[in-house]
Amino acid sequence: MPSDPSKTEEPTAKKIQESRRDGNVLMSQDIIALAVLTGGAMMVFTMVGQVQSGFLHSYTKILDIDCREDWSNQAFTKGVHYSFFFLCKILVPTMLGICFMAIVSTKAQIGSYFETQSLRWKLDQLNPISGFKQVLPTPDNLMKLGLVLIKLAIVSFFIYVLLHEKFDIIVSLPLLPVADALAWIVKITSALIITILSVFIIAAILDYVWKRHKYMDNLKMTKQEVSDEHKNAEGDPKLKARLRQKMQEMSIMRMIIEVPKADVIVTNPTHVSIALSYKAGTYAPVVVAKGLRKKAMRIREIAKDNDIPIIESPPLARTLYRNTKLGAHIPENLFGAVAAVLARIHKKKRKNYA
Repeated sequence: MPSDPSKTEEPTAKKIQESRRDGNVLMSQDIIALAVLTGGAMMVFTMVGQVQSGFLHSYTKILDIDCREDWSNQAFTKGVHYSFFFLCKILVPTMLGICFMAIVSTKAQIGSYFETQSLRWKLDQLNPISGFKQVLPTPDNLMKLGLVLIKLAIVSFFIYVLLHEKFDIIVSLPLLPVADALAWIVKITSALIITILSVFIIAAILDYVWKRHKYMDNLKMTKQEVSDEHKNAEGDPKLKARLRQKMQEMSIMRMIIEVPKADVIVTNPTHVSIALSYKAGTYAPVVVAKGLRKKAMRIREIAKDNDIPIIESPPLARTLYRNTKLGAHIPENLFGAVAAVLARIHKKKRKNYA
């Protein structure tokens, strides 16, 4: 259970990301231990034949040296050198395999992760009381110690059972030929490794499930925290409503200013209104205002107040609305239709003047 009973909601992706940024990541040490052991075991099983032949060769070389006759015999030095390089040939690949598995198992758990927040120096790190509290027998520390002792007891039990079964063979190993003794050592060691791996697999699965449960439980949020996060991510609904209202007011003000500049209003006649302005010598008419429904009606009202001609042409009005932008010229394919409308306006004006 989380420390705060009010934290009943599962953590959001943002909450988990913030936790990772602070250095709090989900990671099971048992999985890393299992991966390290598996990497070492794989390298040992892969090189078992090479290990046997190399050991026999080194053993033979050293036994062939008679140091009683000549302590300065170079054969002794060569034998020691051969044994050293043989060990390096075995240990170096094994250590590389172990390091590789440790890196892979860590990356598989935490993914791409590099944060400097947890590396920052903090004054609390110099407080001896804080450090002393970490070693006190708290319930969490006692539980960790108990789990370690349980795993150690289980592994020890299985090792004891296996060695007890092979006790007669182990005792007789010094009496066997070197090759036979090595073969038995490999068999017993392999059985030990498989036994330990089996225990670690079960322990790693249980540890990861428990760590994940505890990690997610500690990150749980209250309903208010979830609500606040959604508001911050999506914006406060009240603020968004005020912004929309402000934008509408600005749009109306812009329309009141721009519509009087128009030479003609093309309408649907009730649902669509397009205000066009054309100056002699310019490339094409410009859309100074357009709107649907209430906005269209408002454009017509402003046009009437300013004695701007209103032409009803539903197909042209719909086409202009779909294919034009505010402040932009009309497309070339509409030049003819708009020119006809403007010609009607000018013809009507000339008649009125006459």
